[in-house]
Amino acid sequence: MPTSSCLADAVLRNTELLRGIFEFQDGLYEDGLVFQHLHPASDEYKTLTRYHLLGESLTHYDTSLIPIFERLDEVLSPWYAMHGSTRVLRLVRSMQYMRLMVLVHAAYYGLTEVMSLLLHHPPPLTKRSSSSSPFYCHGFPHLIDLSALNGQLPMLELLHSNPTYSTASTDSMDLAARNGHVDVVRFLHFHRNEGCSHFAMLHAATNGHLNVVEFLHQFRHFDGVPDTAFVSAAANGHLDVVRFFHKHNVHGCTTRAMDLAARGGHLAVVTFLHHHRTEGCTTSAMDLAAKNGHIEVVTFLHRHRKEGCTTLAMDGAVSNGHLDVVRFLHHKRHEGCTKYAMDNAAEHGHLNVLRFLHEHRTEGCTTSAMDRAASYGRLEVVEFLHNHRTEGCTPRAPLPPLDPFLYLQNHFPICVLSRRPTSIMPLGALPRRRRKRTLPHRVQFTTATTFLFDVAYGGSAVPNESGPPIGLARRHSDSTDTDLSQYLDATSPRGTVRKFDHVERIALLKAAAYPVKEITDFCFDAIDVRKSRHDTIEEYKRKRYQRDSDSRRVRPCLDGGCSSDDDDPLDDES
Repeated sequence: MPTSSCLADAVLRNTELLRGIFEFQDGLYEDGLVFQHLHPASDEYKTLTRYHLLGESLTHYDTSLIPIFERLDEVLSPWYAMHGSTRVLRLVRSMQYMRLMVLVHAAYYGLTEVMSLLLHHPPPLTKRSSSSSPFYCHGFPHLIDLSALNGQLPMLELLHSNPTYSTASTDSMDLAARNGHVDVVRFLHFHRNEGCSHFAMLHAATNGHLNVVEFLHQFRHFDGVPDTAFVSAAANGHLDVVRFFHKHNVHGCTTRAMDLAARGGHLAVVTFLHHHRTEGCTTSAMDLAAKNGHIEVVTFLHRHRKEGCTTLAMDGAVSNGHLDVVRFLHHKRHEGCTKYAMDNAAEHGHLNVLRFLHEHRTEGCTTSAMDRAASYGRLEVVEFLHNHRTEGCTPRAPLPPLDPFLYLQNHFPICVLSRRPTSIMPLGALPRRRRKRTLPHRVQFTTATTFLFDVAYGGSAVPNESGPPIGLARRHSDSTDTDLSQYLDATSPRGTVRKFDHVERIALLKAAAYPVKEITDFCFDAIDVRKSRHDTIEEYKRKRYQRDSDSRRVRPCLDGGCSSDDDDPLDDES
């Protein structure tokens, strides 16, 4: 008589017995772990069940379902490649929510072998399966629609032959026509009775599927052709469909056909409509063609049509940087543009177009040109407008990138000239009682101490009234010292405060081999920094000083001497 250990060993070595035992165990098979993220709480599952339970039209959901199918395929295709279809039934039984996922994936990608297994092995009917939960349902009402959407004719034939899964809607033919699956459209027409809607012809014409258009016109003419089909075909440049509609006297062609064909640059369609149709076009044809840079269409319309254009043509071409179109309109047309053309060119950084308008047009621009160029960081455009235009900018200009802003404000780096390079405190930050005593030692034309201040909201106001309402941070972030004695003019006064203008500053710094970027980056004159702080953040302090000036003059100073505002040479110079 065999012992218990021998029996256990025999059972554990028997594959069929082990499989039967493991069926009663809780948990997941190892090969099913890759599907755990597709649980009923996942976004993929929620979207599929919402679409299934609500019975919505597939045309409302296909844009959100297709990415889900692609994510399912990223998981299921490697799984099928490794295990084939032999483990599909075990998968949907152990993870019941996967039945819905496997069904829709097989229908969309045409996996007839997987679908056949699921058709012949429906889920068991229990009390729990009487609910509306889709992973217990025998059928899925839109599987034929999904197959038609992706042009899976063999899958469509399989589902059509099975009563459980044979339900469909007009979406089947509509979506097959939209995607150009004429074989699917033909099968649905001859074997199904759901038919289609007028969207089938509209989508087929819009996407240029001539074979589908011909079939629908021949066999589904009673569904009608929507009025917008002709215009949609022209707008998308499908000349063969336009010819077909014209040959068969399909109604719906309006002036929008040539207008939208011109917008898309479809010269062949524009030419055909001009020679064979009488609807013509409007000024929008040339306006839209110019805006999108279709110089050939603009030239054709100018030579063969009388509708002309409006100022929107050059305005649009300028906004998108189409200089060739701008030149053509300037030399061949008389409509011109508006002052907003140059504004838009500045905003989008089209310097070549901006220069052309400045040299050849008289409309000019507004302050928005420099405002927008600065806000989008168009430094070259800001420089051009500053050097060649007089409109300027507004104080309400938004916070721009730093380089254009600093150029706009004419702030260049040269701060305190000192013989004490180890001193890094700006003069404006010194206590008032120490400023007079420290000044003679700091302000000597031997060393340039450059203080770096960040630009930010809430800082001190920039001392240029035409600039944006932003300013400097309250403290400098860094400082550097440069010996300038060899670059200074021999006649420069020493021992006094002298404030250079920006031209002198640039020349001095270039002579000292300062990089050009540092000339326009971050560095500010320390006197301007002190002045701007007094003018803005510390305004209330200055008013308080003025109010108490009499009492402060008679108050003894801590160091034994008194100083007043009039004694401060920095105040005189600033």
